[in-house]
Amino acid sequence: MQRTTGYLSALGLALLSACTSDSTSSPPGSTAIELREPGAGPVDGTAFQCTGKWPSAWTPCNYPWASTPTTLMVAASADLVQLSFARRPIPVDGGATNVELDLHFSAAQLVAANAQAITSTAGPIVPVTTTDATGGWIEPVVASPTAGQRNAGRFSLSFPWGTISGSYDTAPP
Repeated sequence: MQRTTGYLSALGLALLSACTSDSTSSPPGSTAIELREPGAGPVDGTAFQCTGKWPSAWTPCNYPWASTPTTLMVAASADLVQLSFARRPIPVDGGATNVELDLHFSAAQLVAANAQAITSTAGPIVPVTTTDATGGWIEPVVASPTAGQRNAGRFSLSFPWGTISGSYDTAPP
């Protein structure tokens, strides 16, 4: 039950963030992420690697207990999909840093992306810091703005304190 509550809290944070986003432009101060053409073959699964010193010891790449990387998808509107990179099971009391990648669509084609890292407090899950990516790239292999559809690809995102890179896949487990 505690794991489910924690997962729902993180999903709620992702939904809150997606619902309050302006789907026609990037958030203030965010850096656009380079869109690359697919090149290295298909993506099947989610895997992240992190470098640097993150704002929280709990990152999408590391928890002190057994966990797996996961990508949560929220279709905020017909032209915005938000991917949240996290681990499962998540901390039941918050206090983690997750990375969110916004995929912007036009006429069902991916046209832009931007990313942020959000660190929340322990206890009631409340964001305490939001850090825009300073650069990076995304290589979408499958991209869809429709809820329930698959998004998959490779990425590398830079932040002032480190990087996260790897693959993402929102296909049902």
